[in-house]
Amino acid sequence: MKRREEAQRDGRAYIPGRNAATIPFEEMGTPEEDITTRIVLTDDEFAAKLQAVRAHATQLPASNPWTRLEPDALRAIMGAEAFQLVPEYSDRQYPTPEDDLFAGL
Repeated sequence: MKRREEAQRDGRAYIPGRNAATIPFEEMGTPEEDITTRIVLTDDEFAAKLQAVRAHATQLPASNPWTRLEPDALRAIMGAEAFQLVPEYSDRQYPTPEDDLFAGL
């Protein structure tokens, strides 16, 4: 069961980051319709990402259910990065969707 659903069932609020949370859960992330760029990680990039995340106990603590996922399932969840192009900071036209953050530079 998801942590949020479990907390709600028990009558508790689910607040990722607990006291350190700075924004409400519902406002976390970027809405799918605003994502303009997806980068699928290579095997080496994915391995480096996992190593970095696991190096910080607050990012992926041992109690997190993701630590028990099979490698393919974890890759399905964390194997790509999503970005939002914010063109108002540039007068250049960018085609979307993008799959390379540095194309045309």
